Amino acid sequence: MAPVAGIQFDNSELRRLEKKLDKFGEKIFKKVVGQAASKAMSPVLKAARKTVRKDTGAAVKSLGRKTKKYKGQFTVMTIVGARKGFKDPTTGRNPANYMHLIEEGVKPHTIGKGSARVARTSGQSQSQSGTQHPGVPASHAIRRSLVQNKTKVVKLYSKGLKTGIDREAKKR
Repeated sequence: MAPVAGIQFDNSELRRLEKKLDKFGEKIFKKVVGQAASKAMSPVLKAARKTVRKDTGAAVKSLGRKTKKYKGQFTVMTIVGARKGFKDPTTGRNPANYMHLIEEGVKPHTIGKGSARVARTSGQSQSQSGTQHPGVPASHAIRRSLVQNKTKVVKLYSKGLKTGIDREAKKR
């Protein structure tokens, strides 16, 4: 299997189960793998909700998972992160627009009026004006949640694949 967020899921049993699914065709493959992958990411989502910074609570409430299936390919992907359509009722902001900044952090930089770098006419030096933003340390809450729950994810995914294969085999 391909690396996910820098983590390699290597399990021969999973590969064997996915090969069994190839016999059923692309539509059934995507259905079974999508359901298994979505359920398997539940512990990651729960752990991420516990570890994400709770400034306004909007970032925590916006966390969700989405399973994406690609047409014409045997590819299914489950994403855990801030939901796109969620809006914070108090501020009206969408955490999906800034969740990456919480997750990966921000370096110190200038913000506000005149914050762009301006070349001075006297000499080669450059100056910055505006307010200095102190930066924010990276939390890596979602990534840590995935790393901590890797074995649970693999077990739940394997169990979901077995259940789905059995269910589809009974239909035939």
